[in-house]
Amino acid sequence: MGLLSLFRRSKPSGHIGQKWAVVSHQRMYESARSQLIRDIFSGGDIDEIIESQASAIVRRAREAYANNDYVKGYISMACTNIIGHKGIRIQCKTKSEILNDKVELGFNRWTRRGKCDVTGQLSLIDVQLACVRSLLRDGEFFVLKHVIDGQLQLQLIDNSRIDVTKRASLSNRNRIINGIELNQFGKPQAYYLVADDGADTQRIAANNMIHGFIHEFVGQKRGISTIATALIRLGLLKEFETAAVDNARCNAKSMGFFNQAETEVDYSALIDRDGGADNSFDIQTLDDRAQFHVIKSGYKLEKFDGQFPSSNYAPFKESILKAISSSLGYGVNYINLGNDLSGVSYSSARQGLLSERDAWRMLQTLVIDALMRPIFESWLEVEYASSRLGNISVLSFDNLIDTVRFQTRSWAWIDPLKDAKGTSESINNHTMSLSQAILDAGGDPEDTLNQIAADLARLKELGIVNQISTEGDIKKQVEEGVNNAGLYQDD
Repeated sequence: MGLLSLFRRSKPSGHIGQKWAVVSHQRMYESARSQLIRDIFSGGDIDEIIESQASAIVRRAREAYANNDYVKGYISMACTNIIGHKGIRIQCKTKSEILNDKVELGFNRWTRRGKCDVTGQLSLIDVQLACVRSLLRDGEFFVLKHVIDGQLQLQLIDNSRIDVTKRASLSNRNRIINGIELNQFGKPQAYYLVADDGADTQRIAANNMIHGFIHEFVGQKRGISTIATALIRLGLLKEFETAAVDNARCNAKSMGFFNQAETEVDYSALIDRDGGADNSFDIQTLDDRAQFHVIKSGYKLEKFDGQFPSSNYAPFKESILKAISSSLGYGVNYINLGNDLSGVSYSSARQGLLSERDAWRMLQTLVIDALMRPIFESWLEVEYASSRLGNISVLSFDNLIDTVRFQTRSWAWIDPLKDAKGTSESINNHTMSLSQAILDAGGDPEDTLNQIAADLARLKELGIVNQISTEGDIKKQVEEGVNNAGLYQDD
């Protein structure tokens, strides 16, 4: 078990050979093209595709994140569902409650703002949110681990500082692909970090860098933006909405137009009420308020009504958003992305939310494996080496790593009564444990059960209750709940 090394600049072993020639090929991702040209991808290695197209996709994804409401909403929705307001937390499950409490307390203190990052401005929840945004917007995230004054501290790295176009062959048979040094098996050995001013490149050992992305292709070294496939339709929708707004604005300002009649118009009936009028433009007053606007003879005024946006606008927008919702991430629900609850019933909404929440759970697992577990293990290693955890054995240290549980946020249902009843039935039928039900609700079983026991003991001590509800009382409460559930029945 080695300790985290302090970072310093070091040169790669051997010399960097001549760069590999990049095979020319058509663009795989339409969102990386300079124009919307629908050509056919002729094939190519995924590393070469990322090398030639990833930078363009990231630029456009960031522009969309800055200016497109739906991209901003999607990533904000993902942060809310993946991380939540409490963040991803740890629960130590060794047999020693004292050790569990010590580690959890120490880690929670370290996660506070000003403790865990090099700038002193971020908490661990801020780091988690930043990584989720970068993962979905740019396709990947990088976190550099430092040991400063005996404390683990994290540094967020912009993915543009790892040069995706860097390729080389090294004398030790390692290869540099997409800015990452790999051994013969494709395992990362180092990352080449470009300085802020772009003047120098620093080689960072792989065990000091946390790199997370979604693996979509075999052998993939870098990530691809999750909104890449949606950028084309998002651009079309933006152009259509802009054109519709411009059209509606112009129509609102168009009061009418003059049309020349086939025969000359006689305005003699309008003359001599309050003065004569000739064939030029004039105003004839009939009373204190009513007026005739007399225009040049031979023209008549016609009202103009552009009738836009038309009735086709809403269906077109809905079809575009449904296609976009299917491609964003693992598939976000259209009713949430489009903020459209029309025609939604309890059953359809629940079915849509089930598939969406499964997608959020998959991303939660990815964030745990790629970010939280490496962070916790590195923090634990530094704390163990500094003896801040006390005199614990190597076996206890390994047990902490093996038994730690990462608790994510949970979700409330549309009709909590129906789902609570279903959970109760599952527990009574022994198809679900009480601990699992508490976990699904976002709690810690040990803490929850201890709190329940303490509350019951305190209530009994104060004489408020003498005993727990009997089975008959519970059955009566369930029957009352079932009867009241008719208020929430779907059409």
